[in-house]
Order: sequence, then structure tokens, then C-alpha cells
Amino acid sequence: MMLTNILNFPVNLDKFKDVEVPSLFQTYSGKQIDLNNINPDDLIIEDIAEALSRLPRFVGQAKSEISVGEHSLHVCYESPEELKLEGLMDDTSEYLLNDIAKPIKNLLPDYQHYEHLLMTALAEKFKFQYPKPASIKDADIRVVKYEWHQYKINQRPSADIPAPELIRDIFLEQFYKYERK
Repeated sequence: MMLTNILNFPVNLDKFKDVEVPSLFQTYSGKQIDLNNINPDDLIIEDIAEALSRLPRFVGQAKSEISVGEHSLHVCYESPEELKLEGLMDDTSEYLLNDIAKPIKNLLPDYQHYEHLLMTALAEKFKFQYPKPASIKDADIRVVKYEWHQYKINQRPSADIPAPELIRDIFLEQFYKYERK
């Protein structure tokens, strides 16, 4: 089968018929993660930063682009000094599980189960508090309201939208600044 003239994408798809697609999550760095048997050695901060910097908030339905990574940085900045890491890592499970809209997430008990398993493993690996402290929940709520107004219902100039690579780099910079050894 030939695809032609779709975004300059003429490809003979027959040559890909034998490509094996893993049944596990495969991260940017190539780690394969089984949510039923999470290996902490497979949880790599660079994979998290890469994914969150590219993952859209509000299931891509905002008037302005905003990534989960940018949201994480906002929560980090709004968090008390001693909980900056918790603010930054607040939504890290979404690097594999995606940013599911709250109305849908509430209907998916299996999603919530796997989110809890993954967040527990991430918290143990990266030494942050989970479940999140009340002050982080408060910071997250304040940030969501700000982002709803600034990005969901209003359009910011495209020149003000940070590149994913910048968000990734700042996320990693903040992680290394606040990580607990």
C-alpha cells in the first residue's frame, strides 16, 4: 500500500510489516517498563523530562500550547522551599500514563491503580514524598487555575511558548538542584 501526498509522506508500508512493536512501555532511552513489575533501574529522570516536555496539558485542548513539563515547573516554583522536588515530580507518572483529563481519570479505577503503583516506584527511586503533601496539592490547584486562565482559555503569543528542549533542560536543572541523595 502506498501513501502519497500526505504531508510529503510517500512510503511503501509493506517494508514495515515485520517490525515488532514491544508490548511494554518503551521509553525515549530504550528502557522497557512493565507496570506490573516496575524495575527502579528503568526509571530514568532524562526519560521523564523528555516525555513531560512534549506531553500537552488539557489533553491538547488549550488555546495555547503548554506541556506537562511546563506545568511541573510552575508547581515546583509555587512549592515551599523544602518541597520543591515534590512540586516538580507531582505529575511524573504521566510520562508513561499520559495526562488524562480528570473527568475521564475518575472513571478509570485501573488507571488510578497503575498511577499509584508508578508514583510509588518513582517516589522511592527519586526520594520524594508520595502521596503528595497538602501544600503541593494547594500549589497544584493554584497553578491549574492560573494555567486554565492563561493557556486554556487565552492565547499566548507563539514567541512566548517555550520549546520542549528548553522545558526538558530546565526540568532537569531543577531536579538536580533539589534532588535528595
